[in-house]
Amino acid sequence: MAFIFIAVHVAVLRFWVTLAGQHLAPYSGPSGEDKLDLVTYADVSAHLGNESQMLAKGLAAGNHIFILYIVGTLLTIYHFTNGLNGFAWTWGLAVGRVAQKRVQVMAWVLFVVLSVATLNILFVMRFRGAG
Repeated sequence: MAFIFIAVHVAVLRFWVTLAGQHLAPYSGPSGEDKLDLVTYADVSAHLGNESQMLAKGLAAGNHIFILYIVGTLLTIYHFTNGLNGFAWTWGLAVGRVAQKRVQVMAWVLFVVLSVATLNILFVMRFRGAG
């Protein structure tokens, strides 16, 4: 699922907006054949389904993308923090049960902190305007 999230993110925001110049929200920045278009806050907000920013509804923007971002970012954060936990255990940074338990607790704390921050960003971009 995290791979699907990353693939959609790159496909829409890098290829569709930056390379093809197909913005999801009104855009007044530099463009032309010799310049790449920039992904704006409004583009990402529209991508997440913010109707005040969207030029048109479609596969690249809407509630389905917002749900994909929530699930995808949480899975990616879990993968990262669980990997740190496994790294500490495997490479001998946490030797013994007490040290492993501490590392595991710290990994979960880091997961919660990063998840709260990420969800806050996603909800702000989805439900507030660009101004």
